[in-house]
Amino acid sequence: MFFCPFCSTLLLVVPHVEGNALACATCRYVHSVASASPQVPRNAFGEPILTIQHSFVSHNRQLMDAEEDPAMEAAASSSAAACHTTAAFAPVGKAETSAEGGQITTIPCQNEDNPCQSTKAYFIQIQMRSADEPATVFFKCVECGHQWRQD
Repeated sequence: MFFCPFCSTLLLVVPHVEGNALACATCRYVHSVASASPQVPRNAFGEPILTIQHSFVSHNRQLMDAEEDPAMEAAASSSAAACHTTAAFAPVGKAETSAEGGQITTIPCQNEDNPCQSTKAYFIQIQMRSADEPATVFFKCVECGHQWRQD
């Protein structure tokens, strides 16, 4: 199993121009897995070695920021409304250069100490109480990094 180096989502095998590729469904990372050698390496017992090593550095595909792509923004908004999506926070930097992989929703920043005009925030949901209680939603402002929660 291979995981996305940006958001740790399980990579899926998809058809690609050069053969097959490993693709991330969350952040659109793609890594081509074109066969360099037609021969399968074997261990000392003559059994095939099924481990494949990849260098993800040279095959990275440019990631688009979710707020620049209307389809991703719509998906993030609908996921927030459905309350079934989880994502991970990453260090806050410039939104244009971040490869978060998490979901972004439209919600005003609730930083009272240092007011921020941002209306975008990353969010995750965690079931902190019993199953019959709603999940707690944690938000992190895209611009100022302020974190808050909604029970």
